[in-house]
This record gives sequence, C-alpha cells and structure tokens, in this order.
Amino acid sequence: MEMNKYIPIGHLAEIIHKGKPLCVYIKEVKGKRIHVVLPTLKEELINHNDIIYIDTNKNNDSIEKIEERNKLRNKLKEIFNLQEIWEILGDEGKSGQTTKYDIKLIAELYLAKKPSDDEIAAFYRKIIETNNFFKIAESDKIERLTSKQVNEILNKQKKQQEKIEKQKELNQILIKLINFEKIQEQDQKWIEKLKDSLILKINDSIIEDTLKEKGLGDPSKLFEILVKNNLIDPDYFYEFHRLKFPSFSEEELIESLEISQKQISIPSSVDLTHLDTFTIDSEDTRDFDDAISVEFRENKIILYVHISNVSYYIHPESSLFKKALKRMQTLYLPDQIIPMLPPSLSEEKFSLRKDEVKDSVTFRFEISKNNLDIITFEPMISTIKVKHRFTYEYIDKLIDQNDEFWVWLYNLMMNYKNFRLQNGAISVKLPEIVIKVSENGELKINRIDMTPARDLVSEVMILTNYYTAKFMNENKVPIIYRSQREPSKIIQINNIVDMLNQLKHFNKIEFSLIPKFHSGLGLDLYTTVTSPIRRFLDLLAQNQLLSFITNSTYLSTDDILYMLEEIESNLQRAQYLQSTRNRYFLLKFLQNYKANVKGIVLETGKGKTKVYLPDFNIIGILKDNIKLSPNDTLEFEIKNVNPYNFDLELSLRR
Repeated sequence: MEMNKYIPIGHLAEIIHKGKPLCVYIKEVKGKRIHVVLPTLKEELINHNDIIYIDTNKNNDSIEKIEERNKLRNKLKEIFNLQEIWEILGDEGKSGQTTKYDIKLIAELYLAKKPSDDEIAAFYRKIIETNNFFKIAESDKIERLTSKQVNEILNKQKKQQEKIEKQKELNQILIKLINFEKIQEQDQKWIEKLKDSLILKINDSIIEDTLKEKGLGDPSKLFEILVKNNLIDPDYFYEFHRLKFPSFSEEELIESLEISQKQISIPSSVDLTHLDTFTIDSEDTRDFDDAISVEFRENKIILYVHISNVSYYIHPESSLFKKALKRMQTLYLPDQIIPMLPPSLSEEKFSLRKDEVKDSVTFRFEISKNNLDIITFEPMISTIKVKHRFTYEYIDKLIDQNDEFWVWLYNLMMNYKNFRLQNGAISVKLPEIVIKVSENGELKINRIDMTPARDLVSEVMILTNYYTAKFMNENKVPIIYRSQREPSKIIQINNIVDMLNQLKHFNKIEFSLIPKFHSGLGLDLYTTVTSPIRRFLDLLAQNQLLSFITNSTYLSTDDILYMLEEIESNLQRAQYLQSTRNRYFLLKFLQNYKANVKGIVLETGKGKTKVYLPDFNIIGILKDNIKLSPNDTLEFEIKNVNPYNFDLELSLRR
C-alpha cells in the first residue's frame, strides 16, 4: 500500500505476514509503522507496505473475533475460480500485453452481487496464494497475466509440486533408514538414487535438499546410515568413485601389454650389469624403482643411483602418460594397491627385480675420498642387473653390527644430511603407521619409525633429486620444481609435541617452473625424479631429462604450464584418497582395540583436549572436564570411534 494513504484505526486489514496473507486489526498508527493485533491476539508493528487491503467499514466485532474472520476468509477464497475468471476476462489480443482491472468490480461481476470486505480480502488472498493467473497491481487493481506468463508459471508450479511430493516420499525413506525399519521393494528406487548421489556424485536437488533437512548433508553420514542398514559394504571405498579416480581403459591395457613385451636395445645405453647393484625396500615391495651401486677407486668413490627407465617406453603423447597424469601416483592402501601404471609394467617390466637385466637411468656421482665433496654428477642411460635384494630390517641389523661397508655408506649419507640441516632444514619425522587387511579381513598394524637404513635410502634419493634439479636448471630444461617457504615460526624441537607444533607452522609444498628454496629440506632448489613408476611428477621430470641427454625434443615451458593446474588438482585428489582410506582402516582397527593407549596432551581449550597417540600417529579428542597441561603423558581408553566421519573420542584411564 502507498505510504501516504490514510490508515483508518479500528478497521480490519489483510496483510502479508511472514510471506502469507493474514487478517489483522489496526490498533494505531505510529509514524511509518502500524500497530496491529494478530488473530492470535499478539500485537506487532508492521510496515505500510505489508497491507494489501483495508476493510471499508469499521470493525464492530470484538478483537477476540479476528481469528473467526481470518478463518472465514480462508473459506471464502475457495469460491473464486481464478482460471475461470481469467478466461471470462478474455484473451490479451495480438499485443500480448497484460491488462489491469478493478478488483471490486471483478468480484462483483463474478459473484453477481456487491462483495463484502471479507470476500474482497478472500479474493486478494486467493490471488496471492495461487500466484498464477493474476497479480496484485497498485490502487486496488489486479493485473491479468498473459497466456505465455500463465503457462510458464503453471509449468513451474507443477514442477515445484512434483518436487515437494518426491521430497515427502524421500523423507519417509530416510525416516525408515534412521529408525532401521525394513525397506520395501517400492523403496529400492530411492535407495539406488541415494547410492548414486553418494558414490557417483550425481547432482539431484531433491536428494541434496532433503538430506540437508535431515542433517545428512555430509556424505560420510549418509554412507554410515546405509552401512548400518546393510545396504552397502562397510569397507566400500565410495570416495574413490565419488571423486572419479580414473581406471585403465581397454586401449591403455593393450598399450601396457605391448610395452611389457617390447625388447629394445637403446643405442646410447651404458652396460652397468657388472656392478654389484642392490635394492633396499620393504619386505612386501613389488614395484622396485631404485637401486644403488658403489665403486671404490684410488682417490674417488663412485656412487651410482639407478632409476627405472620408464620414460623411454611411455612418452607424453601416449595414452598411458595421459592416464598417469590423471591418476598422479600409486595409492598404497590397507586393502589394495592402486598403481599409477598397470601392474604388468609397474611390478614386472619396469620393476628392478633381482637377477633381471633392466633399462635404467643412472645418476653417477664422483665423490672425493678426502673431503666427500661431489666432484662430478652425470646422468646416463644404462642397463643394470640387481644382484641383491635387501630389506630395511636387514640393513639396520648390519649397521647395528658395525658392518664396515654399511656403516661407511650410512655415514656418507649423513654427511650430506648434516649439510642440509646446517642450511636450515628442519627434521620432523613422525612414525608411519602401516595398516594391512589380510585375506580373511583381519587388520594388522605396523608402526615404522625412521631407522638408519630408511634414513640412508632417503638421503640417497634427496641427493639425486637435488643434483638433477641443478643439472636441469643449468641446462635450461623446463621441469617442475618443488619449493617450500620458511615456516611462520621456528620451534626448538625437544619432543614429539614440539614436532607436531612445528608441523602446524610449515608452509605447504609449492610447484613451479622456477627453482626456489625448499626450507623443509634446506636446499636452494629441488625436484623429484627417483620414482617414475609411482609418481607422475617423477615420470615427467625423467621424460625431460631423457629427452635432453638423447638430444630429443622435450616439453616446452608452456606445455608443462598447461598441465600444472591439473597436476595440482589430481595430486590433491590422490593424496586425499590415500590419507582418508588409511585413516578409515586405522580407526576401524581402534574400534575393536581394548587395551589402554599412551597419549600425549597437545592442547586444551573450548571444552575439549587434543591428545596425540604416538603408537598410532593419530590425534584423538578428550571431552572430559579434566584439567590437563600440554606434554602430559597419560594412559587413555578408547571411548568412541566412528571410522566414517573420522571421530576418535578418548577418556582418561581412571
């Protein structure tokens, strides 16, 4: 209603209240606000614009009867057939223009009598609630909509009504699931749709809106409720499918079979099969992508780091290279290994297995015996033959027994590690928890700490990656460098809590075609090239290196920049899938863990305490109102575990 229109006190009015028409009593006018009494007898202040219609005559009934008048108007609105009135008023003609009519006159013509205030208000109410054939215009007028407008509105309303009906139907299914009631055969279509929305991430507004209303908007909550109703396997890796991790196509499998059967003699390859070459890996490793040899000469030590030559067979234009870009890395999961390349290549053709002649890219370090300085670094194409397959545990025993060679090699690598530490590297090594699912479904857990053998291999690979980055940069061959900005805060590390707190101040790893300082490693530039079977970034770097040393065409800066955004996105997906799957099985293991666990208090506040469990490298939450301090080491009990939403609640052992 217009602001300057006279508002008579003591009259009834039809207003819009909370989006719906309502009958009220006008008690008084307070400037720009109107004091009204609602049918519930509650009093409110409303705006002038909320008024649709004011009764002609003053209300002579008591205020208590407003509710009766409100109900009467709801009844009276049903006598108005808007479609019939719309058709009686005729077509809008060729112009397709809307036409305005006096509402009182139309009501009088339709009712064949002078309408009462309640009938006029009811007519307004019907128009507002149906919102399809007419709309309210200014100064007691209504506007007849065109045929086109009406058809559009009716179609929209029909779809909206269908959506409401489907939401009601789905709501009933969700109530059954929440209450663990039996699902009927006619309900199965909705169960399949729920699975599709979860697993295939099919967008459906009806499902999304209804799930949110029921508090099931988080995919893990829907997954959990389907599991509890035995409608989905509890260990089903739904996120693998939801995030569309790509599988191998028939074309790619055929390509891998052809490559696995190829026997190529590379002209520039150097025969290094005479070297005493060895691998150091875990007992259950199947994809060996690195090996080491050492030669002692009069004044020099020659260190050879051999990396499987994958790039000679898998080129950037090949379908397997493109699929490796999509998969990004091998996923090592508790219940399966999902390789970046098909197993016929990753575990057979390219794997540097004992007693087999293999194509390799060898990095030759010439080291001074006197001061251990690296005199020369040379990458080359080679053939090698692994003579020994060692495990970390075996080499750790030899180092512990003061075996001359292994202690020397370990000390050599620690010399280079100390250089990095002096250059600002921060050594934060938390235990790795490896969970395996046996064939009978039993969960086995193994805690792996950094040992001399693991440290030795790690430093050999860091050294190789560092010198490769230098070599590529000096020769202006474009590759992706890894860098890390300085931590926002440096913490003096005295214990595991300090390590965890330091990690919070680390900056994330960044990828760029420009070499930058890597603060975590203490190196002025860095790349990765030592795991081309397992990591796409290493395969890409090896391709660039191999192309350069064979005088072939390598990818340009623009070519790699074009891939960089996809690389970062796909890498994030792969790392997320691996971390969430490992955490799921770790929590599933802890679900049935009855023994007490050692916990170290990290931080307290806001009614909960974060506790680190060093035996499992995981953080749990203590909600008990107990005063504890950071670094307190105590015994805890596992109170509640939910593997689906990654909750781990602890209680203090009494």
